[in-house]
Amino acid sequence: MRLGRWLLALVGLASACAGFKVGSDEGCESACATAHTCGFLPSGLGFGVDSAAAIADCERRCGQSPREVGDIGTILSCLDGSWEASEEVTAWCTDAGAGALAGDVTCATASKCLASEFPGGRLQGDVHIEVSLVSFADFSEAFGAEALAELYGPLETPVSSCAAALCGPEECTADDDADHPCDATLCGRERVKTGTICSDLGSLVIELGIDGRYGPPITQVLLDDDDEVKECKEASKSFTAEEYEVRPGPAHAFARVNGRLPASELARIGVAAVDDEEGAANYCVAFPGMTATLRAGHNLLLVPIATIDDLEAARLTPVGCKT
Repeated sequence: MRLGRWLLALVGLASACAGFKVGSDEGCESACATAHTCGFLPSGLGFGVDSAAAIADCERRCGQSPREVGDIGTILSCLDGSWEASEEVTAWCTDAGAGALAGDVTCATASKCLASEFPGGRLQGDVHIEVSLVSFADFSEAFGAEALAELYGPLETPVSSCAAALCGPEECTADDDADHPCDATLCGRERVKTGTICSDLGSLVIELGIDGRYGPPITQVLLDDDDEVKECKEASKSFTAEEYEVRPGPAHAFARVNGRLPASELARIGVAAVDDEEGAANYCVAFPGMTATLRAGHNLLLVPIATIDDLEAARLTPVGCKT
């Protein structure tokens, strides 16, 4: 790691030259604001118990770092947009009216720059993700029936999003008056259990996954065909930074269901199948989940799942599994 923090070597120098300012705060406020907007804090750029503290720590570290150290200038170039990528970079958010990330490639370029110039430097922070199943009814109550239908639209490639991921437990329990960089819609809400939905689908194996911009999709098994009870006793899986290397940026959540149901039931949602001698057919479908922008810290992404009756009533059809 070339630079895990802006500067620790200054500690000894500062004690020897008390009161002597060796750094410069030029560009620090803007650079740290970009780091916050892009979800890179807390990280080696700046730590703190909340966003304000992390930004202040970032500005302090930046201002105390001598510009003669080449890495400092490189970090600033990553965050101020002056770094030149070797190839085209696509914006995280492509909706010009959607907010701070809209219509430019600032965060996408900064992410590529920090990853390229400081591999393993952890300057983008640790991203922890919870992917959780939720019922159609619960999702629609929180976000609206239109939001549910939108999940079944075409997915942009590469993945893009102008929406923030849902708040994790730390942000949900923080000061209600604080400026949350995440979506607090579900804070304080209880999600309906989805165990019976899993059994109604004749599920044998259920995987929860995340497909982002950086690296291949990652998955975890929620329900295995070796389980005696074919219900989802747990509705979520956690993808921690210690086990999965995920960077801030747009990501798409999904659930992949392998199961057995009569072909007549599958036909109700547009899945063609033929019953075997046991009177049922094997099938595999993928339920699309939320697409949102992940930040350093804890992020929650939901995947609405439903019975055949619910899918038919909503006129929604999960896509087939990719081979």
